[in-house]
Amino acid sequence: MKTEGLPISLSLLGPFGMRVDGRYCLPLPRKAQALITLLALHPERELARETAVEMIWGGVDGTQTGFGLRQTLELIRRHTGFNLVRLSRGMLNLARDGVTIDAVHFQVLAGSGDRRELGRCAALYRGELVENLAAVAPGFDEWLAVERMRLAEIAVGTMRQVALSQLETGEFDSAVATARRVVALDELRLDAHDLLVSILGHCGRRAEAARHSEFCARILRDRDDSVPAGGLLASFLARGGSRSGGSDASFAPAPQPSRGRR
Repeated sequence: MKTEGLPISLSLLGPFGMRVDGRYCLPLPRKAQALITLLALHPERELARETAVEMIWGGVDGTQTGFGLRQTLELIRRHTGFNLVRLSRGMLNLARDGVTIDAVHFQVLAGSGDRRELGRCAALYRGELVENLAAVAPGFDEWLAVERMRLAEIAVGTMRQVALSQLETGEFDSAVATARRVVALDELRLDAHDLLVSILGHCGRRAEAARHSEFCARILRDRDDSVPAGGLLASFLARGGSRSGGSDASFAPAPQPSRGRR
């Protein structure tokens, strides 16, 4: 079946997925997923053949790795019905026409100042970049770890903005749910817990805020005996978190996320 010209949708945030004209394609081998992901997030969706081979096959181009690349390109072609990834003049290219990529759209939306687009951006982040992909090769794995952290940081910042916007417009349940998503992205981020506690307090859910503060304090004490009980709650109350929720509640924004995960 000829599918060239039909729309192709690549899902890279969360498990790898590919649809051709709305039809779900069977899972690709991990090196094929790695090659598509690498090209999808690279500027202009292209990369030198030697660079891709070194990153994904773990060595300089040779008979074995050259065969591996050709075999991978053929597998991708059979899955999609056309040359989604092309090799021309020593360059590997991911087709652009009719191909949409959630991770690319996610980054575009993250730069918007429109709250609706930021909401769509947050919804696109369904998990870390190709989250179920097993180890491929040292070069690719290192690149993937950096990209995962970069995109997760964008997600944290976007969801924080969405949560604060929801709080300002009185969408209290939605604000709490979004803040919980921020915590779930990295449970070791203190600023994420601080955001959740603050929003709970400003929504009038002080009992939940207190419980979560004490929960965080227990975790911190397990790591550092010098942390006082209720430390986060005291900080929360000092910022005015004792006020009940409401659209007229004075709100001091939580600190912005730092660079890199903690």
